[in-house]
Amino acid sequence: ALTHYLKDSRKEGISTESISVESLDWLDIHNSPRSSRARMFPPELPGSGIADIIFAVDCVYNSSLLPPLVTVLNHYAVTDRTRVVVAVELRSEDVLREFLELWIGSDNSSSDNSGEYHWVIHRICGDAWMDPCFAVWVGWKSSAGALAEEVFSSL
Repeated sequence: ALTHYLKDSRKEGISTESISVESLDWLDIHNSPRSSRARMFPPELPGSGIADIIFAVDCVYNSSLLPPLVTVLNHYAVTDRTRVVVAVELRSEDVLREFLELWIGSDNSSSDNSGEYHWVIHRICGDAWMDPCFAVWVGWKSSAGALAEEVFSSL
């Protein structure tokens, strides 16, 4: 689908130079010393700069991978700029709840020295386009002091 979109947008003269897809090893980033994480894994993506949107699709299924996932989200999301979209299949309520608690509780835990921030997280609802077996959240780091809204009531 992405290849089709890119071909169509080139015909219409729309630039696709700013679209990039990167593979990340969460464990490498998570296990690196926090003090040198930004040097070892620059938050700017090669050839793209700072990410405007991070998509994490079907990544919440194993509780041992949740801390590395949250570390990566914190590392690459730039305060007041990057939006993070997390789409999950609803497999285990306990694992999903653990992920959301880690994500919400990870305020000010990035290595980008961006100052004080809090995650603002909203669940995107809509049975018209989502099967009830899936859920989507969008979140961003906000320096404005807003807090994550209650996301657990609709699990």
